[in-house]
Amino acid sequence: MSRPPRPNRAWILALALLAACSATPRPASGPADVAATYAEAGRWVEAAREIEIALRRHPDDPALLLQAGAIHERLGADVRAADALETATRRAPRDPAVWAAWAAFEARRGRTDSAYVAWRRARALAPADRAIAEAFARAAEQAGLDDEARQARQGLARDPAP
Repeated sequence: MSRPPRPNRAWILALALLAACSATPRPASGPADVAATYAEAGRWVEAAREIEIALRRHPDDPALLLQAGAIHERLGADVRAADALETATRRAPRDPAVWAAWAAFEARRGRTDSAYVAWRRARALAPADRAIAEAFARAAEQAGLDDEARQARQGLARDPAP
């Protein structure tokens, strides 16, 4: 019985090129991608493991910290989620998305005052962002700051949606 011929370098490169050009998704390239894949599949424990690996490599990356916060919250690990999100606000204090993520997390935990403060910060950083402005108005209303909520809603009424 003869052995099949051993593939040569050109054949291997052709297969690699074909794989790269195919319509099938690429495999995840790092722990953050793997974590996202696990999260999309609802495999939260595995997602948490992978995001922690990614954070060990890049502990100050705000995007990874937001991803970690979302994964840990989904697992019910609110303390770990809060730690990740708070760290993100320290690492990227001028990023409205970080403050919006923190605000939404605090609102889900029922921490109305903290959510309001974070939404106010997000709004100050992105005054033209309609979603942030609407969330800020709701947070002000929930915090009992009716005048501020009214002003925010009037601002939304003056600026038509795109």
